[in-house]
Amino acid sequence: MDSCFFSSFNSFTRRRSQSFDARTLAFQKDTTSASTLLGGLGTRELIVVDPEASGRRSRVRWHVFRARASGFQLVERSDADRVRSVQLGCFLRVVGKGAEQRVRIATGPKGEVLYPTMEEIAEAERAEKERERAEKERERAEKEHERAEKERERAEKERDRAEKEHERAEKERERAEKERERTARVALEARVAELEAAVKARSRRK
Repeated sequence: MDSCFFSSFNSFTRRRSQSFDARTLAFQKDTTSASTLLGGLGTRELIVVDPEASGRRSRVRWHVFRARASGFQLVERSDADRVRSVQLGCFLRVVGKGAEQRVRIATGPKGEVLYPTMEEIAEAERAEKERERAEKERERAEKEHERAEKERERAEKERDRAEKEHERAEKERERAEKERERTARVALEARVAELEAAVKARSRRK
């Protein structure tokens, strides 16, 4: 199975000599040993990063080795912040400075998209849950608003119904009052007619 092995420059050598030549020889020796070992394990690609290379003309950040028929061969040396891994189908990218440097997996045509770390995934999940919680709260508030609006409309209709009922009762009262006045007037007119008839009858007897 094809595979890729990645390591830091300092994981190959722990020598602290101030001579870069000595470090270079140690690096070459350890890389050769590692290449032999990794080649036997079926590794097809070896990528080494030197975290201390930034700003030093005598140091190179990335060394990329790939397996050939004759063994591992250096195919790329780069001071860029990223190199492409053929075997992984992605980029390895240095982020941060100094002791905060980290090598991250990056995707995209030019390695512009960092693959999220476990912490970033957890933070994204937390943010998503918070967004979902806020969305549910918004929906709850919206439903509560709709419920209150319906209750207001119901109360408004009830008020209109009560006003109409009051108007109907008022008209009924006015109608009854007019009917009472009409009945009283008829009764009064009948009484007047009786009195007038009585007066005429007396006048004829005289």
